[in-house]
Amino acid sequence: MITYRQLQTFLAVARAGSLTLAARELGASQPTVSLQIKALSQALAIELVERSGRGLRLTPGGEALTLYARSVLDGLRALQQHVAALKGGQAGSLTVGASATAGGYVLPAMLSRFRSRFPGIEVQLHVDNPEHLFRDLVAPAKARRSARETAARPGAWSIPRS
Repeated sequence: MITYRQLQTFLAVARAGSLTLAARELGASQPTVSLQIKALSQALAIELVERSGRGLRLTPGGEALTLYARSVLDGLRALQQHVAALKGGQAGSLTVGASATAGGYVLPAMLSRFRSRFPGIEVQLHVDNPEHLFRDLVAPAKARRSARETAARPGAWSIPRS
């Protein structure tokens, strides 16, 4: 199994061209860095680096891994930022249902202020009569919440409606 730490260590070695310099950059020991590279090489079943004079040189497999490792680590950082934004109320979605009067006169200004304050949150406004709003927005949301709550209870099960 490939780990985050192995990819991070590999990229440090690729940048530094040396296990010792990579270890210094990472604040780790040289044997630890060497073990991380060896484990990654074994997990991928290819040689990633080869000795070259006093340093290391990437093999063709190591060169290819450099591109993928950067992409994976960038993706993980983006995921961590997105999750932090969701937890902080800075990302996500909000669906608002309103009658014609509220949707046409009251909510546009309120939603404009909301969007200015929370630009990462997607806002959808549905204007319709109350019966349709309940049928289209509220009832499906309740069903999804009920299914999540049922799935979270040990031994619980539910039969989906057709």
